[in-house]
Amino acid sequence: MDLLDIPKPEHVAFQSLLPQIEQGSGARGSIYLAMFDSQRGIISGDNKLIIYPKSGDRELYDLSQDPWETHNLIDKRKSKRIEATLVEQLQQWQTQVGDEVLVK
Repeated sequence: MDLLDIPKPEHVAFQSLLPQIEQGSGARGSIYLAMFDSQRGIISGDNKLIIYPKSGDRELYDLSQDPWETHNLIDKRKSKRIEATLVEQLQQWQTQVGDEVLVK
């Protein structure tokens, strides 16, 4: 939108990538996902976490090893630390943007 000189609507939560592109300051650390009414997710590094608050289900993928997201790692003991870190980052993002969907 910046490239076209179109003002960002108030309901849009993302920030422009244009300054990073022009200054060469690199990519963002994480991508936050808000899907449908209540699904939330985060992609950080090689990890992707999807949370379904209505059902309580979660999915965790290592995108470097599983780019097609076919092997859910959420029940693996070694994934618990990754899951906790991603949930914390997602909750911080929700606070920043005023997202009221409850993610535990």
